[in-house]
Amino acid sequence: MFRVRPADPGEHEVLSALAHRAKAHWGYTGAMLLMWDDLLALTPYFIASNDVLCAVSEGTVVGCAAVCVRDSVFELEHLWVDPEWQGRGVVRLLLAASVENARSRGAARLRVVSDPNAKSFYARMGADCRLTSASTQTVVLCARLGSEVLVGPPRLTGNAFDGTRACRIACAGPRPNSLWR
Repeated sequence: MFRVRPADPGEHEVLSALAHRAKAHWGYTGAMLLMWDDLLALTPYFIASNDVLCAVSEGTVVGCAAVCVRDSVFELEHLWVDPEWQGRGVVRLLLAASVENARSRGAARLRVVSDPNAKSFYARMGADCRLTSASTQTVVLCARLGSEVLVGPPRLTGNAFDGTRACRIACAGPRPNSLWR
């Protein structure tokens, strides 16, 4: 059993290590993971400045999610689950809690910048997504929390994605019974 709670800035090392383990689970090389080190890091400042949640089981952090607001755009920047805990509903609960937190803060839409390996997960969660270009490193999803839909390129940090093309995902809207409504 697990529960979701706000993250503490003092958990930054645990959360960053979790993000690295979850990303490595997709089979990326050590060199690629090193290239993404800054993007996978959840610093104490980041945790204190954003809506970061943890999924915890018996005192152990098994997942985390972070929603950031930039220029009035709500973005799910992190959603990670320890590989040993995948398939147990942790990511679904973290996503639902993140969507609800964003909605309660006035979000009408949520942008999701994600690994392409997770696209099918977001589609199963109700985002009606169509891939319009290819990338090996990132996809951008959008989700309706109200009546508007936002589709846009990912926020780039440093040189981490130089030389790559971002995927743009067009979302026709939420499916019936989806958590995005």
